[in-house]
Amino acid sequence: MGRTPERPFTLSIPRLADWTEQPVSGGVGGGLTVSRSDVEAGRFGNPNGTVAVTVLSREQSVEGAWARLESLARAGSGWTQDGFDRVEVCGHRGLRAAATSTAPAGVRDDRLAVAFEMGGAVYPVMVTGRTNAAATEAIRADVATILGGVQVTG
Repeated sequence: MGRTPERPFTLSIPRLADWTEQPVSGGVGGGLTVSRSDVEAGRFGNPNGTVAVTVLSREQSVEGAWARLESLARAGSGWTQDGFDRVEVCGHRGLRAAATSTAPAGVRDDRLAVAFEMGGAVYPVMVTGRTNAAATEAIRADVATILGGVQVTG
């Protein structure tokens, strides 16, 4: 995702084979979604994974951005929180969280959140990887690779 007047930084994720990219319009900063769906003979449910990159509307303070990101990263009703840790993303303070659904069972969300301070504003970004219960190890590994390979340049 290149620089725009609303988003004065570039954000990229690894591009992997068998994943389809779809830009997302609207909102302040836009975003993109990449997805992969495999069909396996004799298996109930198509294994799939989706990664969504969302640039939220900018905030005036780091505290405001973090309150928003932490709220989005927490497991809601019907989900079990599997992890919630502080990390560093390209030199910026970040958050890595994971949750698994209880009904329907087996859907997993892995989230990477980061707030970028630039030009007097703070830009909250959420990258969410979701795999369904039928997802193959290859899809799960790809989601981990994408979340681990987020790059930001100012």
